[in-house]
Amino acid sequence: MGQLTSFTIDSSSGDLTWAWATLLSGNLVPSIVTNAPGTYVYATTGTHLYAYSVNPSTGALTSVMTALPFDVGGMFVHSAHQKLYFNQSLYNYFGSFAIDSITGATGA
Repeated sequence: MGQLTSFTIDSSSGDLTWAWATLLSGNLVPSIVTNAPGTYVYATTGTHLYAYSVNPSTGALTSVMTALPFDVGGMFVHSAHQKLYFNQSLYNYFGSFAIDSITGATGA
């Protein structure tokens, strides 16, 4: 199982404080991206795509959708267009998901 962990950063010292962690389906997390304001985090294990909202005070992550059973490799977010772009190396495919501007969830 892979693990996704978030931390808060002390603005004075730069010290990290553990905020939240969850186990993800799969062995590792090859790609993690955020939207420009840092309000949403997207992670993939290579077999599933996950989306989380970020609590600005605590750094804790809250799932905003059921994990998509989708073979995703690299990802990047284009915040102005509300799109999550990805590559699917198994099928040599590049595509995108729309990002819901209210919830941060992705959809085909």
